[in-house]
Amino acid sequence: MPNIEPVSIFVITLSVYFGIQALIPVYVFVFAEIFLYGFGFWSVAYLYVWPILVFAVVALRRFSSTPLWCVVSAVFGLLFGTLCSLPYFVVGGWGAGLSWIASGLTFDLIHCAGNAAMAALLFKPLSKTFDFVSKRVCIDDKTI
Repeated sequence: MPNIEPVSIFVITLSVYFGIQALIPVYVFVFAEIFLYGFGFWSVAYLYVWPILVFAVVALRRFSSTPLWCVVSAVFGLLFGTLCSLPYFVVGGWGAGLSWIASGLTFDLIHCAGNAAMAALLFKPLSKTFDFVSKRVCIDDKTI
């Protein structure tokens, strides 16, 4: 299924646990994607879209709960295509940007549902894993 992926909930969980430092693995992911699939309009969008999710989660992380992250993940999935349309607006004008958004609405709806489902299924297990690892991993005498 297109746009059904666990990346959003991984980014959310990383951001809940590591705050703004989650940008490090996010950019590792983005540059790995660019290295594997080449550079295009989508890669320009990835440079700012994934950090938007990190910043949103960091702003909300004191309210941490699975239902909240399901909603955040779903909204992010719904808005993903619109957020990715900015390079098309810049290069092709209003027509290109709006047509990108319109043509991707079905994918964004699927992305919304898929993200909500992934968050519902994976947030607690990922959180337990992060809790477990953070209690056992020390770097420079500091627990991460």
